[in-house]
Amino acid sequence: MVEFALILPLVVLLLVMAIDFGRVFFGWVALHNAVRIGADFAANNREYWDAMPAAFEDQRQQYEDLIENDLQSLNCELPSPDPVPEPVFSGFEDGDLVQAEVSCSFGLLTPLAESVLGGPVAMTVRTEFALNRTIQGGLPDGGAGGPPEPPPACSAPVTGIATEPDASGGQVNINTGQTVIFSDDSELGDDCGTPTYAWDFGELGTEDTKGPHEKTFTNPGPPAFKNFTVTLTVTTVYGSDTESVQVRVRR
Repeated sequence: MVEFALILPLVVLLLVMAIDFGRVFFGWVALHNAVRIGADFAANNREYWDAMPAAFEDQRQQYEDLIENDLQSLNCELPSPDPVPEPVFSGFEDGDLVQAEVSCSFGLLTPLAESVLGGPVAMTVRTEFALNRTIQGGLPDGGAGGPPEPPPACSAPVTGIATEPDASGGQVNINTGQTVIFSDDSELGDDCGTPTYAWDFGELGTEDTKGPHEKTFTNPGPPAFKNFTVTLTVTTVYGSDTESVQVRVRR
């Protein structure tokens, strides 16, 4: 019992030191993983640091957030005030390299381990990734630097009516006996099926083709003005939409 009592503190101390060294190794591995995550993000989003960097401040913050979030489980103190330095690019073409680097101070549990290692363990990890993939994003002004926008998905049409003379505020103003030309001006997605058209000219009848359609409006009077409402309904397999325009005929 006496021998056990004498050796127990040493055994416990050695055990805690072993745990400390295990924690340091785990921290070293986790720090490498965090830096690799950041480098991969920078390599796939080079435009955040290349073209118009001021426009991508929020996106560049994601780089720091990815690394810091991955290190939350570690007893690792990042430097202040710049915990995660910006990645360093050798260039911004495919095959160029981006370097990510992070340093931290890893605290230990036992005073003996700290005395052996000279206090908290300072670790610096850096890694390099090649820029060898297509840029994922694009410039905010739609310029060069990103892949072309995918074609829009098919959706319900947006009906529009063009007139000659032109409508103002949804109304065409003409004199009696004057002809108005109505044309379809609807928005339809590519390869969204064949649309059908339903024109309603009121007392002037209906049409079921795209047009253009010429209609002559008369106002025998009184009153001095007579209003006609012209509507167009465009239908596809994705839905339908209706638009109208008013024709005001002066006697």
